[in-house]
Order: sequence, then structure tokens, then C-alpha cells
Amino acid sequence: MTKFKNLSKYKFILKDIFYKKDIGPNRYHLKKAIEWLQYAYSRTGDNGVSEGYSLLDGWKVSNLEVSSNIISTLLEYNKIYDGKNYFELAKNIADWLCSIQFKSGAFRFRIIDNEGIKPSVFSTGRVLSGLIDIYKESKIELYKSVIIKAGNYLVNSIQDNGGWIEQRFDDNIYPFNIMTSWALLRLYILTKDLKYRKVAISNVHWTYKQKRKNFWFNNIAPNFNDSSSLQYILYVVRGFLECGTILNNDSILKVALDIIYILSKYFNDKVKLPMVFTDRWSSLNEDCYSAYIAQLSVVLLRLYEIYGIRKYMVYALRLNDYLKSIQTIDKKKNIDGAIRDSNPMKNGYIPFMFSSNTTRVFCDALMFENKCY
Repeated sequence: MTKFKNLSKYKFILKDIFYKKDIGPNRYHLKKAIEWLQYAYSRTGDNGVSEGYSLLDGWKVSNLEVSSNIISTLLEYNKIYDGKNYFELAKNIADWLCSIQFKSGAFRFRIIDNEGIKPSVFSTGRVLSGLIDIYKESKIELYKSVIIKAGNYLVNSIQDNGGWIEQRFDDNIYPFNIMTSWALLRLYILTKDLKYRKVAISNVHWTYKQKRKNFWFNNIAPNFNDSSSLQYILYVVRGFLECGTILNNDSILKVALDIIYILSKYFNDKVKLPMVFTDRWSSLNEDCYSAYIAQLSVVLLRLYEIYGIRKYMVYALRLNDYLKSIQTIDKKKNIDGAIRDSNPMKNGYIPFMFSSNTTRVFCDALMFENKCY
């Protein structure tokens, strides 16, 4: 089996080098990606979505964050293309998530390994957001009770300073959990319970205080020394963007605009974006993970949607075209429709890997493009 997988790997590398395909319409690429996510769901056996497929060692276990985010992606796709089967798929994933909630109301990061036994504030926020979306569509009371329980866990675990201790990462407090504040504000809109709004605002204020004069943030990411991957930077941007929109607060919104303005000096025709930045906004690595490229596209299109900044929309379309150009179209179901994590496949952050999160964010980027353009 190992020899076979290695042979497949080298065949894919050769095909990757010599075969160039045309970019098709968004609907075609989106359909292929959604179908691959459905296949990733079918490979786990527990109603969660696999973390992804590796040419080296096959399918991975289910991932809670990825699964919950895919609920929202499937529901949005369902609205656009009226695919009732995808609603049922989203519902199955939601039912699975509800079945593995901790008694405290929290959710874990992964199902297995040492991290699996720890509650995660960020994961709880992501699951909360996905379940809010499917509750709004279905009105199923089970989802509402799980949502309330998760929201109450976040309220009860907030620190006096407005930060959340992230047990998943060395019991520290991080700015990227402003994404969790966005989920709590969505819960406030749903329930009208002011405690969720109050806690969300306290965390937004704490996060704002971590901002330096150059718009870097103290302790922005785990496992980095005065640096951060683009992923965590974009979490902070998206959190300020969405919280500022809900709270109708221009000062909060401006933080997102200022960070993207700083990042924009790295925008280029070749889509060679840094994956890691120093606290002085210098580039450490230009071999960017495909998920971060899609994540940036979503943020830029969201900024265009709010502010009408055309240059950001134009660059987002360029990013989407690049991602479409590296989407795998293949007879093998394990990879057909997926977006590779690294390009070329043998290099980068996760070689020979097709993460479900990467393909999911790609879907979101294409659907945002269809909405904005």
C-alpha cells in the first residue's frame, strides 16, 4: 500500500508540472469543490467532515471547526443552487456536533490526540456560528439548546480583562478570539439576550487594547515569537470587520481597513503572498498556504461589499482565479475537486495534502465573488 501511495504521489507531481488546465466558470469549480467536501464527509464514518486527504497517508479524522464551518458553506450553496441534499448533509453534521458537546457547553478542537480532551474557546465559537446558521434555517429546538449552552460557556469563561484563556494553546489569551465575539454577537441578535452582547464587547475592547501603533497585535498567534501566520492576522481582521459592522462602530471597522492597507503592499500579479509576517510587517516566507489565500479573498470581497473599494475586489478576483487554476480535476474521487494546500504540491506548509478547510474557504470565496461581482 505504501508503494502504491508513493507511486500515486510521483504521478501526481509529474501531472502537476506538465498539465495545465483552463479556468472555467465559478459555478463549475464551486460544484466540483462542494462535491469533494461531500465525499470528505463520507470518509469518516461519524458524520463529521474529514480534515482532508493526504497523498502520503490517506484520509484524516473528523475536525470540529472544519465541520461547523462547512455547515454554513453548504447552507449558502443550498440557497444559491437549491440543492436540498446539501441541507440534509449540513443537518447530519450539525446533529453530530450536538452529540459531542461537553457538559460545560464547550467544544473541543479535535476528536483524537491530546488536544481532543481540552475545551477550545475558538472551536466553540466556530461551532456556535455554524449551528446558528442551521437553526435559522430549520428552527430545530435541539440546535437552539446547544447554541444557548455554548454561548453560556463563553459568557462564564470570559476573564475580568475581557480575554478568553485558550486551553487549546498553552492557556494563553489571544486576539484571534475576536472571531468568537462575532459569534456571540450573532447569538445576541438571535436571542436578544444582552449578556452575549456585553461579553462580546468586552472582548472586542480587550483585543483593541492589544493593538500597537503599527497595527500589529500583542501575542497575536500561538507558537510564534513576535511573528504570525497570515491566518491569525486575517482572523483578527475579519473579527474587527464583522463586530464593527454589527455594532455600527467605525473605530472598530477602521482597524480592519488599516491592517488590510498594510498587507496590500504585498499584493502582486503572481499571487506570491507571504505566509508569515514579523511584528514589523516584514515577510518571512512567500510560500503561502492556499487556505490563507482564499481567506484573504473573502475578507477583501467583504470589504468591497461594505465600502465599495474596487481595488480590493479586483485583487480578490485574481486570487480566486489562481485558486481555480490549482483546483484538482481528476478521475480519483479522493482528490477530484479539492484545492491543494501547497503549490507546488511537494513544497510548502503541508506537502501532498488536500485540507477540507482549504476547499471550504475556496467555496466561500467563489460565493462571495458571485454576490459582489
